[in-house]
Amino acid sequence: MNHNLPVARQQFTQSVFNHKIQEVGREYALKWSFRYKWFNIALSVVLTLILLCLQFWFKNNDFISTMGVILTVFQLTFFIITLQFNFDEKTNRHRESANLFRELRDSYLILISNVKNNPKGDFNSELSRLNEKYSFVANSAPETNAKAYIETQKRLGTVSLPNSGQYSWSDTEIDSFLPSELKSLHSIENP
Repeated sequence: MNHNLPVARQQFTQSVFNHKIQEVGREYALKWSFRYKWFNIALSVVLTLILLCLQFWFKNNDFISTMGVILTVFQLTFFIITLQFNFDEKTNRHRESANLFRELRDSYLILISNVKNNPKGDFNSELSRLNEKYSFVANSAPETNAKAYIETQKRLGTVSLPNSGQYSWSDTEIDSFLPSELKSLHSIENP
């Protein structure tokens, strides 16, 4: 048996999961971005209309001027908060990370196939290269939350598996993500 295979299978499955969780994170960031943009537009329109109406009906009134300043400060504060939590940038980072995890998934799949076709081959350098790339991608990926984690488990069908909630995978779980010709470590051990 090639000892690179179990590691490649685990990393393949991690890449599958992380690809999906980054896609889910992107969807959530898109929702927040959309909500904030529309809220900001609505807030701007409402505050502008209120200020114009108040200025029109109550000319030279200090209270109205003070209210105008307060409402303007509120709107500017909301705008600054929106810029600080740049949801569009976060959406793009999730998309980029998902794409990188997808590339890793495909690379691990090729490695698993190569090991199956040549069980006595030396794949240490290829596995090391992929693991280094995996570490880099995982460390630079934007964080996700528990809601995204649970949604990812649902979409991948891993919510009811015995190890769900853990970041390790049984052979059965790994096989659920592999094409039929690459399933089961046992078929590779005894070619």
